Amino acid sequence: VAVGANATQLVTITNTGGANFTLGNPIFAAPAAPFSVSGNGCNGVTLTPGQSCTFSVTFSPTTPGPAVASVSIASDAPGNPHTLAMSG
Repeated sequence: VAVGANATQLVTITNTGGANFTLGNPIFAAPAAPFSVSGNGCNGVTLTPGQSCTFSVTFSPTTPGPAVASVSIASDAPGNPHTLAMSG
């Protein structure tokens, strides 16, 4: 992605288990820039088995070169918090 442009990726979380769980807000570990969360349809959502929710991660670089970050999502499911690696 060119400096000054942006790219957005949809992230889907699906409950593949057998019990309900509730999600928190996706939060980037510092430094978050040049990544941001938008269209968050997961914060506070309780997913029943087989149900999904989505949020978007946008990459908006302000300097050339690669960038990495991680986003964590708290929940009451085993393995809390859940972390996703991002790169752009």
